[in-house]
Amino acid sequence: MLSRSALSQDRTAHLPESSPFRNGGFPAFYHIIYVSLFQKKVLRFQMIDSTCAWRIHRNHSVDSAGHREIVYNNEKPKGYLIMSEKKVRSHPFCEKHPVLAMILFSVGGSILISLIGGLFAGILGFFMDSGPADYFGTSIAAVAVLGIYTLWFSPQFKGEIRSGLSRKWTLILMIPGIMYTIYVLVSQLIQYKFFFKPSFLYFAMACAAGFGEEIMFRGLAIPIGMGFIKSEKRVWLVPICTAALFGLFHLGNIFAGASVSNSIVQAIGAGLHGFYYGIILSATGSILPSILIHMVYDFVCFAGDPTLDNGIMAGQLSTFAVVESIVTSIIVAGVAVILMRKLGDRKILDVWKRKWSQISSAKGSAVSDKAEKPEEKTDASASTAA
Repeated sequence: MLSRSALSQDRTAHLPESSPFRNGGFPAFYHIIYVSLFQKKVLRFQMIDSTCAWRIHRNHSVDSAGHREIVYNNEKPKGYLIMSEKKVRSHPFCEKHPVLAMILFSVGGSILISLIGGLFAGILGFFMDSGPADYFGTSIAAVAVLGIYTLWFSPQFKGEIRSGLSRKWTLILMIPGIMYTIYVLVSQLIQYKFFFKPSFLYFAMACAAGFGEEIMFRGLAIPIGMGFIKSEKRVWLVPICTAALFGLFHLGNIFAGASVSNSIVQAIGAGLHGFYYGIILSATGSILPSILIHMVYDFVCFAGDPTLDNGIMAGQLSTFAVVESIVTSIIVAGVAVILMRKLGDRKILDVWKRKWSQISSAKGSAVSDKAEKPEEKTDASASTAA
């Protein structure tokens, strides 16, 4: 075993002045635990010698100062030790059946959003008409469900707000949706003789579509697929699965009064657009870009197409309109595929590797051994200790 003096070398220059661990007051391994517990960081540190490793005991105790007890383990080093400051929750069902978990979370999330949305709509009904109140209630409920979802998978999952790509690449992936929305706006203005009547109700409907549908069909499903499906093909498999589910959902417009032919066309278009939205979330790790594009696109359609009845195709589509809708949707999805391939699968997988910092095992161990290659540049003090 290494001497206490060797382990007590001061590695605490980065700690705040108020830290009780500065100036070598405690062994070096306590410094690491202090940073992990109190500065809320997941740290990596090199093995302190060639044959031994320090680990957090599986049944660790906590002393009066709140520091976890450390035990000494004789075992071969495996590269790095990763420590988490929070208890890790296991998700065995997601690990064993990730695709089924994606579907169940989308369907279950949709039901939960409907129930919670009704409560929020009742509250908002005191301040506005029932129509906007219903749609805004759905939007608020969707955000609430997404928050619950993020907390459930915390601390492994870091959430879907911040993009894992640069601003440049995030904007590039949004360009096909932006260009398509502009195309739809211009074509509607020409076809319907500059008919465009925005309203507060249409804005509420667009918010419900953007927040509600994106969170239901992508925000609750894609992180599970990207986190738990083992194959690297999940980069493509996950958007395809969510797109198919999104398209099938739009067939339900038949029961809302739309014709069978119109519903099929809308389902195909929705599936292709859903594939594009899924690519954005899969590539960036952020749900905000797809919510924004979806909202703006639906608002343009609601305000500029007089044939829509509360977002449902009421009139009979011409053959040209059907072909145009499907072809333009294929173009949008195709451009997204080209951009995805240009970005590269490896970069996308790296985004989700950062989003999912640690996938827990069925036992939910708080410490995970990773067989990684150690860095060439080692800590000078660790070398001295060895």
